[in-house]
Amino acid sequence: MGIYLLGLGLLGQGMQYLGPEVGKNITTFLGFAGAILVLIVIFSERLRRKTVVFLNKNFFKQKYDYREQWLQFTQRISLKHSFDELLDAIAAGFKEAIEARGVALWLKEKGDEEYQSVRVVNQVNPDIKPDKELVDFLKETKWILDVRDPKCKDIVSVAKGFINETRASLIVPLLNIDDLMGFLVLEDGLADADYNFEDYDLLKNLSKQAMLAILNARLSAELMEAKEIEAMGKLSSFMLHDLKNATSMLSLIVQNAEEHIDNPEFQRDAIKAISNTSEKMKAMIGKLKALPRKSSLQLEYSDLGYYIKQLISQLNLNGNSGLSFRELEPVATRFDKEEITKVIVNLIINALESTEGQGKVEVVIGTEHNMGFVRVSDNGCGMSREFIEKRLFMPFQTTKKKGLGIGLYQCKMIVEAHSGKLKVVSREGIGSDFILYLPLNQG
Repeated sequence: MGIYLLGLGLLGQGMQYLGPEVGKNITTFLGFAGAILVLIVIFSERLRRKTVVFLNKNFFKQKYDYREQWLQFTQRISLKHSFDELLDAIAAGFKEAIEARGVALWLKEKGDEEYQSVRVVNQVNPDIKPDKELVDFLKETKWILDVRDPKCKDIVSVAKGFINETRASLIVPLLNIDDLMGFLVLEDGLADADYNFEDYDLLKNLSKQAMLAILNARLSAELMEAKEIEAMGKLSSFMLHDLKNATSMLSLIVQNAEEHIDNPEFQRDAIKAISNTSEKMKAMIGKLKALPRKSSLQLEYSDLGYYIKQLISQLNLNGNSGLSFRELEPVATRFDKEEITKVIVNLIINALESTEGQGKVEVVIGTEHNMGFVRVSDNGCGMSREFIEKRLFMPFQTTKKKGLGIGLYQCKMIVEAHSGKLKVVSREGIGSDFILYLPLNQG
């Protein structure tokens, strides 16, 4: 206003000294300049956006009370007792923040570049895979993707299938510095209102807070896992002490046998003691399954299908009428035979146990997505999605009465050491597919 009044004063002063014609010329010039400026703003998308944002920021009341929104979201996600509760709170917080009809949260799995839907609220088909181009766009631009924004029309066209299936209106990246840890897909709000800079600012702040909470939860889970493994080491020490006592008892029986071997009563007691001690030692040895991780893998090139076929033959498992082997194509890859043997044997035995000897187990070799795979399939009892997500590959988690819960955890560690992946697809009452992926031999 001061600049405006100063300009009027200078214009009046000039007209006083130079005459009214000068004032008319200046007025005409300013009129044309103003009209040209308005036309530039109208026809320039970028300037129009900047003008609208400037006006909204400086001449209108703010849409959100950011302090109140941040406090509400922080309170919602804090003090959650489990990772699942945290994900529920994050999804609900974003949904409520902009009054979206639905929301889906996608996260990148540890050691994997694929994104999985981990939480869905009122959305359709969360199992569809996001396009690589969409992931690259979010990672490179770090933008909140508005599907109605003309600037994003190219990527919206490329990812049209994913956007339509999830009914996406906004896609909010979850960034850890330059790493895209995940993203949220938000459906249109109840009022179908256009989003502006305030919505984007709010969502960016909430996404930073959500990402910090997720990272903290994952670090806590890793710390807990490390403590469990440490506890396993201590437990092994105690059990070794018990084994030492058991062997000492057997040693005493041998010593006494030299003197009392002809005594029938001693013979009966000795046999009973040896039998009891033997059973105890077997039980303890079964529990002393370690989590071996060799300092280095002994990798060598080999035909994966041929090796597994030989392995099954050596184990005499071909005599099982429910077990079959099928090789779709030769798979040449580089792997540690000793370590991969542990994985294959464990998967086959698990499959046979799940069918209780009454079902079918199939081992299939082939290639997929530039990787070799071994798929062990069964038509056994299957597993729930909750068990797979929360417990399957966690140490000391098992559904077996005599299991220690470290077999699949060990398998996963071995496969990841080979730069591979171990995945599972299972449905209760139908069966399970465990799929081991190994990089193909490119040489």
